[in-house]
Amino acid sequence: GVKPVDLESYQTSDKDFTAQLTHIAAAEPDAVMLFGTLPAIAAIMNQARDQGIEARFLGAAGLSNEAVMKLAPQAAQHAIATAYFHTDTDAIAKAWTARYEQEFANANQAPRPSQAAPAYEALKLMAAPCLAQVGTDKDKLRLCLKDWHGTLFGLPPADAHFDATNQLIVPLVVEEVVGTEFKLLPGANQ
Repeated sequence: GVKPVDLESYQTSDKDFTAQLTHIAAAEPDAVMLFGTLPAIAAIMNQARDQGIEARFLGAAGLSNEAVMKLAPQAAQHAIATAYFHTDTDAIAKAWTARYEQEFANANQAPRPSQAAPAYEALKLMAAPCLAQVGTDKDKLRLCLKDWHGTLFGLPPADAHFDATNQLIVPLVVEEVVGTEFKLLPGANQ
């Protein structure tokens, strides 16, 4: 039942969002939904604050990236994003994160569990069992994956599976930028 007060778009290579943000500011939104990825969303957040837009930022998984807090440290505060993993969801996620961070502590980039965990789960919990079960025949592998059901750590407990269009259906977590971390949004992850 929520109706947008304004819709704007941009190109992935854009760096100046003045025109779009001028329209958004005139619409006086309660929140600004960001559907995109870095570096654009961080630039939009910073430029919005520079223009005096105080609305809360909301976004999908593209906003759920630790780098947003480095690129927009003040503007990102209290932004809300959906994500496909959060360390504080369960004990398995905490243990996996600790192992991952230890293993990649000396890497060129800081370890980013929220970005690595979904890929790890896709390979370890979905692809590897199907490869072991049916081998590398692509048709058999496709059918095995299509029939896969399970739960994924770092997410609310629910049946994850592929739908009729072969899209993975998984529960999401909702998180908020607090300081330099994503915290689970209270009351949103039952």
